[in-house]
Amino acid sequence: VEALISGVGMDEALKRATAYEKAGADAILIHSKKKTPEEIFKFADLWEGELPIVVVPTTYDSVKINELVSHKIKMVIHANQTLRAAHASMSRVLKQMIKSDSINEIKEEISSMEDIFNLQEMYDVKAKEKQIEEKLKKLGYV
Repeated sequence: VEALISGVGMDEALKRATAYEKAGADAILIHSKKKTPEEIFKFADLWEGELPIVVVPTTYDSVKINELVSHKIKMVIHANQTLRAAHASMSRVLKQMIKSDSINEIKEEISSMEDIFNLQEMYDVKAKEKQIEEKLKKLGYV
């Protein structure tokens, strides 16, 4: 369950968090659009509930983990950092590919096909197909 402090104000965010807890929520995800974590810290310090507080520090990205911990924050979600890293890496590699005579020149910048096949579990496909076929035979479909 989430509350956006900046959109509703501190009192309303605390009121909603309390209602979410009473309704059976497992955690409170608290958001702030501020560039600093002060609003989040204030909420965490005022929160008297038992549920753990979860934050997504995209806008206040300079906050330190130990600062979050010291304000009773139990979980951090890094929502889009890996997507942004992947985008930056892909853009960089695409620019290198345009300038290169062959893909061999960028081999060190990209994952191997073996890495990708392992990620996709391609080496286990035949075994999985056999298991599925056996299940289908037992059910009378094959």
